[in-house]
Amino acid sequence: MSLQKEISNVLSFITANGYQIHPDAFTLLKDIDSNKMNVIQQVVKYKKKNGSNTIIGTDDIKIC
Repeated sequence: MSLQKEISNVLSFITANGYQIHPDAFTLLKDIDSNKMNVIQQVVKYKKKNGSNTIIGTDDIKIC
C-alpha cells in the first residue's frame, strides 16, 4: 500500500471516530516506520478508554 493511501485510511479512521489530529502529531505519524493504522487504533482506543479530549497530539502518538 502506498504511503498516501495509508495516510488517507488513517485520517478517515480518525475522523470517523470523532477525533482530529494536531499538525505536529500528523508529521510524527507520517515518519513512523511501523504500521500507522495500528498505532492510530491504539491511540483512539486509549483516548476513548480514558475519556481524553478529541485532539490527537504528539504525546498520544509517542505513548503508543
